[in-house]
Parts: sequence; C-alpha cells; structure tokens
Amino acid sequence: WPVAASLEGTSGLLRIPTTDVLPDGYVTAGVSYMDRKHSKVVAADTDAMPVFGGIGFLPNLELVGRLTVFHDLQAFNWTYNLDRSLKVLYRIRRQTGEYTPSLAIGVQDVGFGTRVSYLGKASYLVGTWERDGWRLHLGAGRDRLDGLFGGVDINVSGNHRTHLIAEYDTDYLNAGVRA
Repeated sequence: WPVAASLEGTSGLLRIPTTDVLPDGYVTAGVSYMDRKHSKVVAADTDAMPVFGGIGFLPNLELVGRLTVFHDLQAFNWTYNLDRSLKVLYRIRRQTGEYTPSLAIGVQDVGFGTRVSYLGKASYLVGTWERDGWRLHLGAGRDRLDGLFGGVDINVSGNHRTHLIAEYDTDYLNAGVRA
C-alpha cells in the first residue's frame, strides 16, 4: 500500500496515524487547510494551515516537521500565530500472516508539547490489519488522540489510484477519497 500523508503531515488517513512509514530516504512535503471545527485552539476557534515535511529514516522510522499557521491572530496571546511540531513514528513490526497486524508507536510535538492546539501533543500506539483490498487501523492514545481511534481505507480501483477512507479521530467521524 502506498504511504500517504494525513492533513497534519503524518503518514495516515485524514487525521489519524497508521503504521505506514515512509521508506528509508524518501521525502514528503505538503500544505493542507483545516477548518475551524478541526483546528480549534483552547482560547478560540481559528482556521489552520499545516505546512509539513517528512523523511523516512532507517527501515521503520519516520520524522515529520510541521509549522501550523493559525489564521486568527486572536487565538493566542502570543505575538505570532505559528505552532511548530516534530513527529516521530516507529513501526515496531510489519504484518505477518493473515491475523497478526503491523504495530507502530508515535509521538507528536516532541520537545514543543503544547496543550493550546488540538493539532498539538499526542502519543499513541496503532495497529494496521490488511486483508485483500482493504485495511483496518485501530489505536489508542493520549492528549489530542485521547482514547480509542480507528479507521478503514478501501482500495476501490484495484491499483491504489483511488481509496475510500473513513475514520474516527476520538472527536469526529471523518470520511474522504484519496486519489
């Protein structure tokens, strides 16, 4: 299955992480937009624009740096409207056989951990189970990913050009198409 970035830059579905890891030496970069419902900060509602870059390092390690620009300057009592984040994901094991899922552990906002932003600090354990043309992702986390989260992606085209995605990110049900 191809590795794809979530809206926050981490490998995953729309908002939740998966056990997908960029291959060693691969680089990714992107920009996304998140509306007020999904990018709230503690003090106020604000739109957000995550700008991210990531690299696959070693066989099972992924590092992602992200700058998030909050459009509403009143969201913080800071002189700037920018949040920075470092994410580390390590895949502990790949799926073996039909019944043993792949497992990964990750942390977001390493060293910068703030509870001001819902895009902020999180630590989690996630598993991915693959079967034929679909995958199931289940995980548990703390902070932004507080509690259980999960999702499914279905390869509808058979050649990984189009995927249907549905997830629960501990706050919202999200759905989309990845093409």
